[in-house]
Amino acid sequence: MNIYKFKANKDYKRLKFFLLDIGLSHTTIKNLSKELGLVKMNGKSIVMNDKVVKNSIIEICYKEFQSNEIVQTYRNLNIAYEDEYFLIVYKEHNIATIPSYCNYKNSLANFVTFYMKQKDTSFVYRAVNRLDKETSGFILICKDAVIYNLLNIDKVQKKYEVITVGKLKKCKINKKIASTKNEDNRNNIMREIDEQNGKNAQTIVTKTKYNKNSNTTYAQIKILSGRTHQIRV
Repeated sequence: MNIYKFKANKDYKRLKFFLLDIGLSHTTIKNLSKELGLVKMNGKSIVMNDKVVKNSIIEICYKEFQSNEIVQTYRNLNIAYEDEYFLIVYKEHNIATIPSYCNYKNSLANFVTFYMKQKDTSFVYRAVNRLDKETSGFILICKDAVIYNLLNIDKVQKKYEVITVGKLKKCKINKKIASTKNEDNRNNIMREIDEQNGKNAQTIVTKTKYNKNSNTTYAQIKILSGRTHQIRV
């Protein structure tokens, strides 16, 4: 179990309000309330209705209570980095990030779950970012709910570094993306630009560097709307 320490910068009428303020979800807070001793103030156990005093040190020792229903599948992982909080894995082309109805055994989530369950049987798969099946790249996985919540609060910005074929300039792209079923495979959902039926998808290309020899562009991209397959489409 990982231990996190925070300093309260003001008084709080209830511990729950403090935990919400630092970015924890209602589900995470509910789990922390299931067992006495998972949250302490200045070294003493407290419960959700207790007051938090300004300048106090709040210590959180997170414990998983929910089970992970993802099927465990063995496959060698290309691990770029790992510590007690994070796992960064390179996802290959043509591998889904998470399971689907038609592919529930051969996604990155299945492979990572198998790997982590050998170390921690309570592991729950939580990926901070996703890449669509056709895109290769790095996936950041959090090893518990606290660090996952902290990385998904509004103060954290997600930026993507990509290499694409052709010349790409700094710009803001605002196209509508729609979901359609593949006529050859009705279970396969396709995403495409559809200005009439699609949903807004805003993408900002903030930095570019063109390589004339390979006809490729390195770019930094920020996604504002987060539609499925937005980068690739």
